[in-house]
Order: sequence, then structure tokens, then C-alpha cells
Amino acid sequence: MAAGVPEGDERAFPDATEAPSRGKAVPAGGDLRARARARRGGAQGRPTRWPWRAPGDVDRASTGPEAHVLFPPSRLHEACRKGHAEEVLWLLDRAEPRLSVDARDPGGRTPLHFAAGWGRLEIVRLLLERGAALEPRDEWGKAPVDWARQADRKDAVVALRVEAVHRGVVGGRGSAAPLSTFLEAALGKTEAEVRKDMDAFARKAYDRYEAMDRREGEGK
Repeated sequence: MAAGVPEGDERAFPDATEAPSRGKAVPAGGDLRARARARRGGAQGRPTRWPWRAPGDVDRASTGPEAHVLFPPSRLHEACRKGHAEEVLWLLDRAEPRLSVDARDPGGRTPLHFAAGWGRLEIVRLLLERGAALEPRDEWGKAPVDWARQADRKDAVVALRVEAVHRGVVGGRGSAAPLSTFLEAALGKTEAEVRKDMDAFARKAYDRYEAMDRREGEGK
């Protein structure tokens, strides 16, 4: 999830923690250090991508937004998340050294990801005025417009799309056009095209199972 999650709003951000080890059975919940030990001993286990303890030594198996924080947030990203426009302006325009408008955190996320994902429209606009990249993709392949759409931040989506038109961006064909959604970037298909493919697959599977049922019925 994001570097700091607002209370009651965890929709926009991926939980990047790994699944429990497949090498040895580990009870659900409990201290993740036990899971780490089980993972090291399991021949089938994969290494974890993120530390087993969240910042502040919080057990990732516990509930609450603190358990989903991947790493301590930078001051700029946190100011964008919280909507502190004056602090963002100071960090970008007056701090020494000045911070880049496209500064990335360890998850590849820029200030615009956080401002758009939490619907901080004033900050979205000031970042865009300072030339923030529109389609930087984080470690999960998502751009700021994906964060805004996933969290239903309609005003932020509109602001990003309008800026894309002004900048002459082309490429997107789906609901975020002219920007490209996560699916377009990953698969080259719009959401509508992916749904069409999934529906066709479901119909084919249904027809196959229906034919199997008929053959079984005829054999009785």
C-alpha cells in the first residue's frame, strides 16, 4: 500500500506483501518473523520483496493501515498525500536542495501519484504547472491516473486528462484517454476489450462444461 494510508480509504493502493510461504504450513496471522523462518526453511518458498516488519516495528500480519506501510514516506510525498499545498510549494521552490517534481519513492511512485490518489486537486494542479510527468509508472505498473480512477477521484482524473490534451499526449484509447490505463500499458488492451475477452472465455468454458454434462447424461 501507499506510504501512509488515510483512515477509511485504502482503495487506491496495492498491498505488495508476499503470500505466505508454500514451503511449510504457517498459521494465519501471528508474528511474521515466524513466517520468515518458515520461508527460509521451505524449498518452495520465494524471498519476500518487502521487510516482514512495517516501519515502526509494526507486524504486517496485524490489522490497520500501519501494517501496510512499505517504507517511511518522504516529506514531499507525505505532504502531497495529506494535502499540504504550502509545504509542497516550499519543498519544490525554496528548499535547499530543491526536490524534483517527479521524485520517486522506493516503490517508483511520484508526488503526483499521491496527490491524484487522495484527490488533492490543488496539489495535482500545482504539480502539473511545474511540469510533473503525467504517466510515470510505479513498481506495480500504475500511473497517477490509475490511482485516481481506482480511488474514484473523478476531479483528479479530469484534471489529468485535460492536461494530457494540452500537452498533446496520444496513445490511450480507453476511459482515461488520451492517457493510457494500467491495462493498456500492460496488455495493450482497453478495459472494454479485456472484459470482452473474459466474457468470450467464460462463454467458451460454459459451452464446454455443458457439452460434458450432455455426454455424461447420454452415457447413463
